[in-house]
Amino acid sequence: MRNALKTPSAARYRARGRERQSPEGLPGERALERSPAHLPRPAEPELPARKEGRGRASRSDAFKRNDNFRVNTSVDRSNAITFVHGPIRNKYVKRALTVRQNTQILWQACIPCPRHALPVRFLTGSPVHYPVVLRCRHGRLTGLSWCPENEAATFVDPRPLLLAESVTAGQSVSLTCKGILPSLIFQLLKDGVAQSTVKLDEPAFKHQFLLGEVTDESRGLYRCRSGLSESWTGLSNLVEIAGKGYLPPPLLSVEPVSWLIPGLEMTLLCQGTWRGVTFLLRREGDDKFQDMAEPDWNGKATFPVSQAGNYSCSYRIQAAGDLSEPSETVAIEELAVPPPPKLHLRDKSTEILRPGTCVDLECVAPLSGVEFELRGSKKNLDQSMSSTSPDRIFFHLNAVPREERGPYTCRYRLRGKTHSPWSADSAPVELVLSDGKLPAPQLWSELATQSPAPGMLVRLQCLGPRAGLRFALMREVAGRSWVRDFQSPADNEAHFELPAVSVADSGNYSCVYMELAPPFAGSVASKQWELQVDGPPPRPQLRPMWSGAVTPGRDAFLRCEGSLPGVTFELLKDGEEEASTVLHTDGASAELVLPYVGPQHAGNYSCRYRSSGELSFVSELSDPVALLVAGS
Repeated sequence: MRNALKTPSAARYRARGRERQSPEGLPGERALERSPAHLPRPAEPELPARKEGRGRASRSDAFKRNDNFRVNTSVDRSNAITFVHGPIRNKYVKRALTVRQNTQILWQACIPCPRHALPVRFLTGSPVHYPVVLRCRHGRLTGLSWCPENEAATFVDPRPLLLAESVTAGQSVSLTCKGILPSLIFQLLKDGVAQSTVKLDEPAFKHQFLLGEVTDESRGLYRCRSGLSESWTGLSNLVEIAGKGYLPPPLLSVEPVSWLIPGLEMTLLCQGTWRGVTFLLRREGDDKFQDMAEPDWNGKATFPVSQAGNYSCSYRIQAAGDLSEPSETVAIEELAVPPPPKLHLRDKSTEILRPGTCVDLECVAPLSGVEFELRGSKKNLDQSMSSTSPDRIFFHLNAVPREERGPYTCRYRLRGKTHSPWSADSAPVELVLSDGKLPAPQLWSELATQSPAPGMLVRLQCLGPRAGLRFALMREVAGRSWVRDFQSPADNEAHFELPAVSVADSGNYSCVYMELAPPFAGSVASKQWELQVDGPPPRPQLRPMWSGAVTPGRDAFLRCEGSLPGVTFELLKDGEEEASTVLHTDGASAELVLPYVGPQHAGNYSCRYRSSGELSFVSELSDPVALLVAGS
């Protein structure tokens, strides 16, 4: 039977410009416990010297090196933007925002607002309740105004941390559930089923569950959660209690990326669940352990890495104790050139644009702490930059002339390291700039109907007045239009294909053409050709990523494969209307997870995908997949 408490993925906690003090007298959002006392150095010759006091560096420390990026914050749906100099005060950055309120405008740009507002409080020694806003009309900054106060918000992950005390023969086992916020209720779960729920008289940040000596009955996979108002937090990390003679493997991950270039600082994070342990790092092919470290307060040990290879980590509870099972291998490769970023147009920049208007391009890198460069312009454009995160940049092109339609690419390199190589170029992005001075082309299709059956091939022809033109096919749905394809045919006719059409291809299509030589004039849009494909989109396929029965307490992974990108996938159990798992992805498939499987999860599952954008649709359910839970 389901618990009455609901489980949110995250919670929002308000912060009014002051730093919250954690218990035990330590600053920050989370009560930090000091690392366990250092153990004596093992005598084995293969172990390197221990580096004491080393734990995972905080994100706030990382951002202290990146103070000079700009932040833009939407305040409404008009063309209004808040200009900020400095980092955001949120979960990842612990420094206050500053707004430069000098009489001189230090930075100007023409930026359309994103769809959703992000509330932020500004601090300049004393709280500032009305951030500066510049309004942009027709490519020019036309006025200075103030936006209403937005209450600031800090987003934190309230899931607790579960740690086990050191376990040796004849000793009792205890599990400590440590929350990020005080709670009156803590719950311990074993093999996917709730075992013990404790209600306290006073709010506490942690609670200790005593298991006693390890027996067949107490062996299993444990997680915990704490009460959050009238709901539960998410589940904690997994702790495996297996008894004497077996130490479960730790988890090994890499930050920030799994590749090396000169000047990049990379770390491997080894996550354990036991107190008083020592972690050891090994590289495949080496006879000795490469490094040794003790964990920080949350059971993670950090290892800097400067060489490519396949790495794994282990731990031991005592200096002379047995090693745990090794973690799964993490591969790190060395690259001569970093992989390319992603470049795309924002908001209305995907429509047919008049020359001289503002254009916004967003370039996203796979890591933070980089500088960006926009390429493709034949001359120096009037452009500015802003950022909401250190892994991306917004290029604001002001008054783009008609000859500067692109294609544009972007690239990045490590900030402040001029000898670091530039990344590969992103995929190109081209603008549709047309002054509308040339006559409209003709758009038609050889199909006898504008409502073809799903799966058919639809061909559209766009006829211009002469050869040597650049054609663009546009699609409009619910008042929003974007470019579907470009062509530069040898003659005066462009042929566009829509393969295997579905309901997602429905819309009003039109085409335009542009000159490739001066004066770079462009046409008005052709008459629209409406395409209406009825019926649901293609049914997805669901595949289990396991064989046989799933062990209680483990996660069950299922892959839902569709045919349309940019949709939301849902996993549903037979007989239930509410989805067990929901995931939005930019691709056409998704890996759906049923976390911490218990007997209550046994049954048949199907998946589907949906779109709730300009064109709403829902696919049919996939064929069911049976989930068997061992022992049930």
